[in-house]
Amino acid sequence: MELSRGHRNSVAGSWINGPNIQIGAAENVTLALDGEPYQVQWLEPVPRSSWVPKHRRTPSYLLDPRREVVPYWPRPDIERALTGWRDAVDAPASVLLLHGPGGQGKTRLANAFAGNSHERCWRVARAVSKAVSPADVLDHGPPTSGVGGPALVVVDYAERWPLDALVSMIRSVTTRNREHLVRILLLARTRAHVWTSLRPELDRLPLELAEPLEVADLVSGLADRAAAFTVAAQEFQAAMELSSTGVPVPDLDAPEFGSVLNLHMSALAAVCADHDQVRRPELTELSGFLLNHEARYWPNGTAGVTRDDAASSVFLATLFGPLPDAELARTLLASAAFSDTSPRALISWHDTLYPDRLSHDATTEAALVPLRPDRLGEDFVARRLADHPRAAETLERLLLRWSDDPDDPVTTDALRRCLIVLAAAADRHEVVRPVLWAVLEQSQSLATQVSGPVLLTLIAAAPVALCGTVLLRLPEYRTDLLQTAAALAKHVVRHLRADADPNLRVELLTQQTRRLRYAGDRKGALASAFQAAQESGELAKRDPATYLPAYGSSLTNFGNQLSDAGERQAAITPAREAVTIFRYLAEAGPDHQDSLAASLNNLSAQLAEAGDKQGALGPAREALAIRRELAEADPLAFRPPLAATLQNFGVRLGEAGHTRDAVEPVGEAVALLGELVETNAAEFAPKLALALNNYGNLLAAAGRLATAVGPTREAVVLYRKLVESDPLAHRAELARSLSNLGLWLARNGDVTASFAPAEEAVALYREVAAVDPGAFLPELARCLAVLGTAFSRAGRGQAALDAVGEAVVLYRELAAADPAPVRAALAASLDDLSQYQADQGAAHAALTTAEEAVCLYRELIETEPLVHRPRLGRALDRLSRRLHMTANGPAAVTVAQEAVALQRELAETDPDCRQSLAEDLLNLFVLLTCIGDEEAGHAALAEAGAITSEITGDRPTFHVAIEQGLWGIAWTQSDKDRLKGAYAEKPDQT
Repeated sequence: MELSRGHRNSVAGSWINGPNIQIGAAENVTLALDGEPYQVQWLEPVPRSSWVPKHRRTPSYLLDPRREVVPYWPRPDIERALTGWRDAVDAPASVLLLHGPGGQGKTRLANAFAGNSHERCWRVARAVSKAVSPADVLDHGPPTSGVGGPALVVVDYAERWPLDALVSMIRSVTTRNREHLVRILLLARTRAHVWTSLRPELDRLPLELAEPLEVADLVSGLADRAAAFTVAAQEFQAAMELSSTGVPVPDLDAPEFGSVLNLHMSALAAVCADHDQVRRPELTELSGFLLNHEARYWPNGTAGVTRDDAASSVFLATLFGPLPDAELARTLLASAAFSDTSPRALISWHDTLYPDRLSHDATTEAALVPLRPDRLGEDFVARRLADHPRAAETLERLLLRWSDDPDDPVTTDALRRCLIVLAAAADRHEVVRPVLWAVLEQSQSLATQVSGPVLLTLIAAAPVALCGTVLLRLPEYRTDLLQTAAALAKHVVRHLRADADPNLRVELLTQQTRRLRYAGDRKGALASAFQAAQESGELAKRDPATYLPAYGSSLTNFGNQLSDAGERQAAITPAREAVTIFRYLAEAGPDHQDSLAASLNNLSAQLAEAGDKQGALGPAREALAIRRELAEADPLAFRPPLAATLQNFGVRLGEAGHTRDAVEPVGEAVALLGELVETNAAEFAPKLALALNNYGNLLAAAGRLATAVGPTREAVVLYRKLVESDPLAHRAELARSLSNLGLWLARNGDVTASFAPAEEAVALYREVAAVDPGAFLPELARCLAVLGTAFSRAGRGQAALDAVGEAVVLYRELAAADPAPVRAALAASLDDLSQYQADQGAAHAALTTAEEAVCLYRELIETEPLVHRPRLGRALDRLSRRLHMTANGPAAVTVAQEAVALQRELAETDPDCRQSLAEDLLNLFVLLTCIGDEEAGHAALAEAGAITSEITGDRPTFHVAIEQGLWGIAWTQSDKDRLKGAYAEKPDQT
């Protein structure tokens, strides 16, 4: 849908002198990326209308930057900076943060920039978050990214967006428009929260992060301020149909008049005061004066709605609105019970005066639109709370009720918006703070709804005790709080009183450790964990009976942080010390048996992380024995930790190379968790899904691929249900299960079915890795390798090469920072990459890659021979083929002989390796024959045939084998002719 392109009023030298793009509202749009927690709406110009309906000539309407009652005033310096950023051709995609306090003119500047960009043939869009502004989400228009060309996307209220949604939107827009220039302009009140949280997540995306721009004062000189004041006053007179008399310019010397909103509020107040022949308000009185004028448009008994009823409606709308539908609005008003007035009548009045769209004929179900501009609305909230004590009491009651009642229809997003508005108002109005402090103090669950801006308000103004309370109640991990939660933790610890409870101090230090680690500050987390261990150790020396358990837990945490910081060997020492402490406590009394088991599990994990996979088995085995005894004595209490320990032990067995032995304990854990889910699905469904995923992995590792598909598919089903209820918590686990399912299907021969889960997994991992690269980039790399396997088995060689090539790039980046955790995965991906390079005819590149894989595996078997010797055998086999393809026949035979020798050793202790031995012997036969040593080649062929016969009972002819490509390599026709000739000389060989 597109309206005709009109021309707006303009100021001499203005940026725009043509089509008007309204970032603050969408009338002519086509939608993109529908179904996500946001929409990208591609905009078309709309004509600017100077006419304002009489019943809507309120200050909120006239001052709303989306209405553009006052023409845009040029800002040459920042306009040049924006133009330079937009037109820089060396950056295909770029993100810029435009920040400044409320009322500084960000939206008007963005509108002007959008219009200027449209004139220069840029496509223009706005992105809206369903969580921030549900009324702006549209339900019409085809999913499209517009007609080709460079694209500008503007994001208002960026500081209020959920971080994962903002990152996902940026990645999607840049990906879908990769053939054109893409510019994403973020608007926010503050730089600190948005950029600190967002920049680490965008660093790994293929786009430029421009230096943020601060929106300075509209005009600085008094003459320019007077001119801008006069223009605004004239436009307000025209909109209100007042006589165009001169409006004397007041003293505008105060720095506050550098704000667009303050200047416009002063002009509007002057027009109204002069018309009413009353005293003009001072700067500090502007909001109060204009809010009084606003109230003139509210009913006073009309249709049963009193002025106080109207004020209550506006109060709730400004805090919670806009609400997505009228039914929810009616519930809100009925629950507030401000009066006996019908909620339906209140909504009818409110939506007439404050429509949710700019056009007068727009239709939507959204209701209770807030009072705008934001600062005027925040001032009204503060005024209502100050003048009407019942408003504060009612608001506290509603927030506490709704936050603690999961069945209440008030949405999570509405609660979140309310806290953001209260925090913004509290920044400037002390009267609001007691209300915000009270609800956060009293509600255990309301802390789960806080956003970054709320935490920043707490840090700036709240009592330290309240900050500590909120800190301990925050969700364990939420992407949009990573940086601000860390800042809150540091603030609380820094301002703890010297005589604070020592236990609380250690608890807060531990909390600070976790928050810093989640925020990516590993060094800070390690220092915090060390301090917690030191302080709890001092307490334990003075009073072992009371503080020794806390000291053991602090040592465990300290070891975990050492491991995260790459000090894996050093991490073993505090983990062992923790085991010693809990063993001592367990010997003194049975209450600490479970803590001993937990510390043993942790020590097992630290040993495995440090490369001692065999050494990790002992502690894991002991932990399992302890928890079996505990579960026998008290099944209700200890069956859940027993299930976790069974799973841990199975995983450790698998890591140590005992794959067949690992299947049984994890299978037992699956059965146990299946029973527990029947009694408490909310708690145990995630644990069952994880166990099913691990069970499938171990079955596949044990060679039972067909059996592995079933539990992995069950894990996917469970994780899909969990994602529906909590997307942030379970998307990564769903991606992992999907990736495994795709891999097992591909390896089991069902290649077609493997694509959907593998590709969905990659897409999910790209989303979560964009938010937390440290945690999920390794998983994304692994998932890309799986997708490469599926592509390869489907004959899509180039796609396989691209996917695994990207995985290798990611693993190299990770290895550059910390090689130990990813060396094995890098080696495996290099091994696969060499195969796909060879398939695409890049023989010399494939040789180089294969040599690197073999070198890595030789290093890995020094520390984990049981795990990596079979993998080295496969890599040697592939290296021999790469050498053959590059005409290095003798070297190829030498490497193939090493591979056969290694497989012989493995087959002596593991019969499952006989198939690999037979395949390596066949490869050796080929290579020997190609260099003319046919006698040795036939000996290898005979042995391969004998082994194959033992395994399958069938003896396929070599002719069939070579034609069907038994070894997965395209030998040259001359090689095939030579091999067929050699086989024909001894037809009895099979």
